[in-house]
Amino acid sequence: ALSTPEEEEIALEITTNQSLTYLSIPLLLNYQIGNNKLHLNAKGGVLTNFLLDNDFNITNINSNNINFRPQPNQPLRSEPLYINQLSLDYLLQVGLAYDVTPNLNVNISPTLIGSLSNQSANPFVQSSSYSAGLSVGMTWEF
Repeated sequence: ALSTPEEEEIALEITTNQSLTYLSIPLLLNYQIGNNKLHLNAKGGVLTNFLLDNDFNITNINSNNINFRPQPNQPLRSEPLYINQLSLDYLLQVGLAYDVTPNLNVNISPTLIGSLSNQSANPFVQSSSYSAGLSVGMTWEF
């Protein structure tokens, strides 16, 4: 058995690559501010996310202690992290919309999405995500 003295400092760096694929179902409320062709829109709500795929790989391991280094030409063992199959996010948008017709508008909105629930299935790990972006689209009202 390999052992490391208690007083020895260990530097360990593990590089990973993870890709998660979700099916996301939104429940959103939209509020229009103004009645002109060009007006403001505010949108917010909840996204229910179902995990479809979890691809996890360890790409590199570095350590100052030889006991923690992988053997040369030995593949790195990668097991997927435990991710909840169901998660909830919030979505917030405020932007501009232009009515092309009474039923069709084009819009542009800064978007903020964040976690409402822990993504990790391990109770000792708190995992969440946040993203910001710009949404551009068309809306058909019926």
